[in-house]
Amino acid sequence: MRSSTKKAKKLLSVLLCLCLLLSTAAMGVVASAEYAAGDVIEYGNYPQSRVSDAALISALEAQQSSWVSYGYYYGTTNNYGSGLMTPGDYMKYRDVYYAGEKYRCVYFSSYRPWMTGYTLVENNGNQYNNNYYNETNYWFKFEPLQWRVLDASEGLVVSVKSIDAQPFNNFAVYDGEMYGDSGKQHYANNYYYSSIRQWL
Repeated sequence: MRSSTKKAKKLLSVLLCLCLLLSTAAMGVVASAEYAAGDVIEYGNYPQSRVSDAALISALEAQQSSWVSYGYYYGTTNNYGSGLMTPGDYMKYRDVYYAGEKYRCVYFSSYRPWMTGYTLVENNGNQYNNNYYNETNYWFKFEPLQWRVLDASEGLVVSVKSIDAQPFNNFAVYDGEMYGDSGKQHYANNYYYSSIRQWL
């Protein structure tokens, strides 16, 4: 029991690090004397505000574009270190342009699990808890990303908003230690080989 509690604490610390990593980045565009710590800049864009206007949603639904799978991982157990995670096709998006603006439609047939080793189970995720329901189209408008400058000389910035939630590692297998690859060559908390680094 003590061993599983220790593992759970390690996993929690990895997830908390993930929250920080997702909203922090180093950008060469900031490494300049024209910016100072505390400045807010716009760089890039991302789907952010949810579209709620019924007429706009109807117009967006009429636009043609292909669905793309997010390829989010899920497992066959509720054991994060099982090594049984595989990418799924249960959550998709499609992007369209309408009236000079870019929008993203998100659809999922199953709820994204809390952790990549967990099974796809109804009511088992943050989507359901935040009033997003499966088998429904949700539209979001692409908007400029805002970054607060932390260190202009290093180009270190942090996103003003939390823009996404991604796992630190899509894969984890436990064999005395937690590894992030099936060959057990790298620990699951090794940032260099992590899924979050690749995503960022």
